[in-house]
Amino acid sequence: MDALRAALEAAGLACVSTYLQSGNVIASGEDAGDVARRVAAALGLLKLDAGAFIRSGDDMRRIVAASPFGEDGSDDSHRFVTFLAEARTAELPQRSPKGDWEILIQSKLEVYTVARLVDARYGAPNGPLESRLRTPATTRNWAVVRAVAKLLGCDDE
Repeated sequence: MDALRAALEAAGLACVSTYLQSGNVIASGEDAGDVARRVAAALGLLKLDAGAFIRSGDDMRRIVAASPFGEDGSDDSHRFVTFLAEARTAELPQRSPKGDWEILIQSKLEVYTVARLVDARYGAPNGPLESRLRTPATTRNWAVVRAVAKLLGCDDE
């Protein structure tokens, strides 16, 4: 993450910080397009073949406010937001075929899911959603989404 932070700063992004070791980065630029171009340049410098999913502070505020989770009995490690690279509105099943995850809300750029314990394993929604929606996706658990939003000043709790 130190190399990523340095590359992002070298690419011209300001106020760069990282959260955990999973590629969660907070940075500022002129606009989302500017940030996306600079992130792509930084990833190129590092020779990383990875995509970036850019969300603004306003986006994160909207994502946290839209939370459908309530008190469903799941802890945050089994609640997920899948971030899509491109807007998609394809019809998705409400539950996986095994019943190990279910969709609570689907918007154009995010899908909120809850993983369920089936056969001693919790479901993982990222791969099936990415495949079904035909766009790259990345999934973060709710605790990480809220922590990043809080760092941005978007989570008032």
